[in-house]
Amino acid sequence: MSIKGFGIAIIAIWAILMAGTALAAVQVNETMGPFNVSFSMPYDVLINKTFVSHGETYSGIEFTLYALGILNRTNYQLIGMVMIFNYSRVINTTVTLDQMPSDLASIGLVGFDYYYPRTIDNQSGAVAVDRTARGFAWEYHPTKYSYAAGIIGLPWDEGALQLLKTLHISSRQDLRG
Repeated sequence: MSIKGFGIAIIAIWAILMAGTALAAVQVNETMGPFNVSFSMPYDVLINKTFVSHGETYSGIEFTLYALGILNRTNYQLIGMVMIFNYSRVINTTVTLDQMPSDLASIGLVGFDYYYPRTIDNQSGAVAVDRTARGFAWEYHPTKYSYAAGIIGLPWDEGALQLLKTLHISSRQDLRG
């Protein structure tokens, strides 16, 4: 085999390996209270349902907060979190870039420098990016009774984009009037 032929063979093998890697996405399906949450990641992760909390907004709307942590299965490092607020009545489901910094800060997600509109789970949402482009936060309203937000500490092409493209949150409470 010539050197040129060998180079082409190496490229072909690399392409096959990369295609196999791309197809090896791991699907995550979890139930959080009345919500079904699904997304995929580029590698196997552990899910830690971290807490359920109850509260009331300043305007008197009761809510339940469900949260789960996404951990790297190899070193158990926390790489992301999904939070869903389930409200007792219909809420404003408009996501605006002007409001996003204070929305995220109100749930403890701070330190982001850039904000972009983005469709998430077929809904209007937004993504925040830190200065290093290694930390991302997102928010949207999966239903008229809920607000979802989260953070992912992976580079855009190494997990953050995949999570955002595949995230789906549904609820049995979507049927409320």
